[in-house]
Amino acid sequence: MPAGAGFTAKQALLPPGSLTSAGIRAHLLHAASFCQQSNAPNIGLSIDSFLANVINTILSVTTTHHDRVGSASHGCRNPFTGSGARGGLAIAPRKRFLMKRSITRRPLLATGVVLASLSLALSGCAGSTTTEQPGGSAAAPAGEGKLQALKDKGSITVAIAGEAPYSYEENGEPTGATIALAKKIFGDMGIKEVNTVLVDWNGLIPGLTANRSDAVSAGMSILPERCANADFSDPEIMYTTALMTQKGNPKGLSDLDSVKEKMDAGEDIKLAVLAGGIEAGYADSLGLEVQSVPDAQTGMDTVDNGRADAFAMTAISLNFMADENPDANVEVTEAFVQEIDGVPQIGAGATVFAQGDDELREAYNEGLAKITESEETYLAVVGEYGFTAENLPPKDLTTEELCEGTPAP
Repeated sequence: MPAGAGFTAKQALLPPGSLTSAGIRAHLLHAASFCQQSNAPNIGLSIDSFLANVINTILSVTTTHHDRVGSASHGCRNPFTGSGARGGLAIAPRKRFLMKRSITRRPLLATGVVLASLSLALSGCAGSTTTEQPGGSAAAPAGEGKLQALKDKGSITVAIAGEAPYSYEENGEPTGATIALAKKIFGDMGIKEVNTVLVDWNGLIPGLTANRSDAVSAGMSILPERCANADFSDPEIMYTTALMTQKGNPKGLSDLDSVKEKMDAGEDIKLAVLAGGIEAGYADSLGLEVQSVPDAQTGMDTVDNGRADAFAMTAISLNFMADENPDANVEVTEAFVQEIDGVPQIGAGATVFAQGDDELREAYNEGLAKITESEETYLAVVGEYGFTAENLPPKDLTTEELCEGTPAP
């Protein structure tokens, strides 16, 4: 019997006085050790990382004023590859938009969260490697014949990162601009059902290559380093960047260049970026010190709580979140196109397929071409999500150029 095998979920019931980072960490170490020893191949987090994620989630429940228990899905299953029905283990139903209410420290609630955390964490130690997704769907094997297999099954599973208005869940149902594209294009192929699996942004491509989804529908930008690991459809969405700041923009930030200027001048500027997002690449190229967040919701929370002065992400997403959360202490700057070494950075998003799924990707491109043929056909699909003609990719912009890092000016 491996170390920790005798641990039971009942032991998670801690007395209120022990609900501190140190107390929780000591109590959970036994369970985490067991997870790591019994299911090492399926773990993407070290014990310390696992504990830190659980502790941060628990303490956020007991010390903050947010009705959001944990946006990131962490546990013994690998959050970077999306193992499990919703891309990992979630401690509570995932809220995509901040909802505020006044609460006080509640030891009983916190104890319950500890219990839930450990119960779910230990469930991930069972060694399950199922690719079962919502609706009972599993990703079809990559390669030749996949398109027909999906048609025969009548459904496809796409990975999303919960970033509105691209692809997210609302009342338990997938929605957003890229979901609308997927439903239209795959539906016209005869694949009528589009299921989703919710994954942290950094886990979208790894999960795809591990056959946990059939495609990624998240408005993911086409970048050379991503093209090395997966194949992108033709461009389907153009976007610009913006900064989310606290209301009044107290640091006077307008773009990443202004962040750099203030940092270089010695001013303490805390910048948050989505881990693995294109803005993280911009910041790295500019030599900016950043704090990474796993998803858009956490980025907004970080600014709202004053832990960051700005959160850089696509303008349409930030504006959507700010509009949905009028009581949050945030606002969004004017959109901008970032320049690196004097070169404007073209942001174009697309659906992502596993390498070798050429037939499926080409069929998708055929359907996409009918939608991007004109402003009218494009906005008929994505217009209701706030996208405009400015988001329609130019006809001369190709995925090949973007994958090579040399898009047409």
